[in-house]
Amino acid sequence: MPKNDVTEEEVGDIEKGKFIESRNVMCYVACIYTMTQVVKNNKLSYEAMIKQVDMMFPAEMRDAVKAAATSCKDIEQVGKIEQGVFLEERNVMCYVACIYKSLQVVKNDKLDMALIAKQIEALYPPELKEPVKKAVSLCIHSQDDYNDLCEKVFHASKCLYEKDPASFIFP
Repeated sequence: MPKNDVTEEEVGDIEKGKFIESRNVMCYVACIYTMTQVVKNNKLSYEAMIKQVDMMFPAEMRDAVKAAATSCKDIEQVGKIEQGVFLEERNVMCYVACIYKSLQVVKNDKLDMALIAKQIEALYPPELKEPVKKAVSLCIHSQDDYNDLCEKVFHASKCLYEKDPASFIFP
């Protein structure tokens, strides 16, 4: 097992589609993708993935794996969120919600201020902590205008960018 503090129990069922949402497992997956050279400029490269599928997968599996990669490639629509480009499309909204859920800041189908504050303290550099906390306090209630988790998180995230683009980070 590589040196990223994961156990066989945590990653053994990934090939069956069972992912444990822990930082160590996420880092392990990112490491594997990086080692197989499918990450370019800090994001998955569809073209590199297809090339790796051709090289690494048995012929009988290639079409299915390529189909899965193709169905997910439109997630590149979120690639410009950090520059303030928020496409109001369902798949983009749900992708944003998925990211925030994986950061463990969603509770009872909405963003949770206490969980967000905890993650800011743990993950953000010192110079961004206070500006981000301020933006969060200004935007946390923007989710109250929506019933759907994807819409709630998307619009709250968009608000964060609008309130303080210089401090906005989208993972």
